[in-house]
Amino acid sequence: MSVFHFSGHGSQMKDILGIAPGGMQRTIVPHDSRLPGHFDISDDELRGLFARLASRVKALTAVLDCCHSGSGGRGPRARVIDPDLRDPPRPGSLPDPAQLRDAIAASAPDGKHPYTLIAACASDELAYELGSGPDADGALTKFFTSEADKPQVKNLTYRDLMDTVAYRVHAAYPTQSPQLEGADSREVFGESTSRAQPYVLISPRPDGVPVLMAGAAVGMTRGSRFDIYAPGTKVFDDPAKAIARVELDEVSPFTSTARRIDGDGQAKGPGTLIPMAARAVERVHAYERIALDVFLAGPKDTGVLKAIRDALTPIKHVRVVDNDRDSTLIIEEKDRKVTILAPDEKVVREHFPADAKDTPAEVVDRLKQWAKWFNLLRLQNLQPTFNVPFGLQAGTTSPTNEKGLPSFRSLQEVPLVLRDADTQAFYFSIVDLQSNGSVDVIFPREGDVARLTPGQEWTRKLRFRVPDVRQLRRLSSLDNPGDLPSSGKNLVVVANINQVLHFRIFDGEGNMVVDTDEKRLKNQERGIQDLRKQLEGSWARQELDGAETSRVITAVTSIVGYPLPERYQSIRDYLLVIASREPIQVHFLRMPAITRDLSRGFDPLQQLLSDAAFGDRQVEVLNVDADSWATALFGCETHR
Repeated sequence: MSVFHFSGHGSQMKDILGIAPGGMQRTIVPHDSRLPGHFDISDDELRGLFARLASRVKALTAVLDCCHSGSGGRGPRARVIDPDLRDPPRPGSLPDPAQLRDAIAASAPDGKHPYTLIAACASDELAYELGSGPDADGALTKFFTSEADKPQVKNLTYRDLMDTVAYRVHAAYPTQSPQLEGADSREVFGESTSRAQPYVLISPRPDGVPVLMAGAAVGMTRGSRFDIYAPGTKVFDDPAKAIARVELDEVSPFTSTARRIDGDGQAKGPGTLIPMAARAVERVHAYERIALDVFLAGPKDTGVLKAIRDALTPIKHVRVVDNDRDSTLIIEEKDRKVTILAPDEKVVREHFPADAKDTPAEVVDRLKQWAKWFNLLRLQNLQPTFNVPFGLQAGTTSPTNEKGLPSFRSLQEVPLVLRDADTQAFYFSIVDLQSNGSVDVIFPREGDVARLTPGQEWTRKLRFRVPDVRQLRRLSSLDNPGDLPSSGKNLVVVANINQVLHFRIFDGEGNMVVDTDEKRLKNQERGIQDLRKQLEGSWARQELDGAETSRVITAVTSIVGYPLPERYQSIRDYLLVIASREPIQVHFLRMPAITRDLSRGFDPLQQLLSDAAFGDRQVEVLNVDADSWATALFGCETHR
């Protein structure tokens, strides 16, 4: 066990390695560093030395009680001196810049240092002293030694210790925020590790009101309920060991205030004050109404966009916002067309004629469908109590697209694995959300349940395909051409009229672009004979599968010489794993949904899924046990 402690001044010096932003490196200032030929020790040099030392000892702890400020300013009892603007020599303990970057990256491949680093403040703050004159102590050193010298609780880690130290330093100097990096789960001045389950730190106000150090930025919501455990607690599985229960009253971007409640959720008096550095674990998350945010681009007070806005007003799961940056979809009126597009990629979803009477209703219907898709895609338990590892099987390689998603050819096998990494079993379903707006449940089959036990894996080789948006209508026995469909979009019609094959094709704008029969296509006899063979055994079947449909459409468009575009050259699949402690049914999420029965046995999680899909919640806030479910998401792109 090795300990490095520095308590003194911090400053800056010129960066000769080309690493530090702004050209200045943060430093610590030894007593002789400003003498001729003597310089500060830079943070990069320290990291290099720490990385080397950490590779030779079992455990290393570094404590830096000094300013890391970039301002060069002075504060009362602040540990900072002016920057050194001389040109320093290359530090003898460091290699060249490229080697330094590689050495630092190799020492922390997961982004965490192999040693424990405790700093008095953030890089843009000042570190202050307590007391004056020869009796002055650095605030960090004073509180660190004070807390470390107390009778130790079992398995006290640096994270346990710094929760309290940071609270005391920040209470004395609100602009100073001590930092803990690296091996934070290592026991104080020891070699063993003891990692706590996830929690939120409590910082009580002087009047005793609990303040949770997390806010809306990480998904905290008003009405959510937390169990409070004593400082240093690492396992939160037993609610009976909680010292208090609270409900969030107010949620700001980065903190939340709460009120004490009893087991039935009723408000309760302050009772015993919640200690500083207590740990909060969410038990019930209050889900506010889920909504798709859309922005209307164009004249909103008149015409088609006003009609769309008015039609959206009573729909609770679609919300019109005032800024396109806050939107998920944009509805744009331009060049006598209304277009639905996504702001991140400018992907056109669909065009509608701006002057058509039915356009507002059609756009609203599309938004309802997209609301289901996006709301399901974003649904997650922000603080799950169990992990659901899901993704490609080990050793699987694939190219990636511009978004970093793995990319596969249509119908290529994709080996996936889902593992139960928890200590309890869970049930799961896998929902496929394709970027064309479709939703399907690919596992398990309707009526079945799927369950994994601890350590068990579910593996499958799935085949994703680029869907064909072209539609096919087969009419096996008509009396005359007047009975053929007269409208459609991306529609191919093949009909048997008195033993003569007739063909009609409508493009994506609804225009009839082909209207002919086999008698007028004498030079296509071979293709027509092959098509008849394809159709012979399928006229009586109500539906064809996707591959059969594509083959018939391709044959017809080839015969008539009009290659109706398939539209999709690639498509994205997002596989959403919904894992729960109790079995639930999710097949009602399929798109398009025709009917769904929500009246029997819907628990809060199923109601939450239904609200994401259909916006049919009857209450403003829905409470779901946070420890009863989790999600995992895997995305990939399939191309032709």
